[in-house]
Amino acid sequence: MNTDLLLKQRNGSLSRRRFSATELVSYVPDFAIAGTFLITWFAPLTFGPKMIGYLLTVVLLDLAIFFWLFAAIYGSLEGIWWMLWAYWLLLLNRSRAQNSWRFPTDRQVVYGR
Repeated sequence: MNTDLLLKQRNGSLSRRRFSATELVSYVPDFAIAGTFLITWFAPLTFGPKMIGYLLTVVLLDLAIFFWLFAAIYGSLEGIWWMLWAYWLLLLNRSRAQNSWRFPTDRQVVYGR
């Protein structure tokens, strides 16, 4: 099964790009994660009160792995390996705090005056 997608080029012409069934199936996890974030953005309690903490952890780990790469390069060039250990300890501590986050109850909400 192939599906066609029309792509507009910079010069204004159209070109076709064919996607195989394997390619389309490989995009399912990305769309599932994007859909989960989108639904949670508009209706935060749809997947339960803990979902926001889980999604914050996903974002945190995604950014953390990106920044860890820079810390690893800098640490290897300067011979400063304690930075990586400190970075992972701080990351684990932060992810633990994100997973324990909960919505405030009605009694805890303070309305502005």
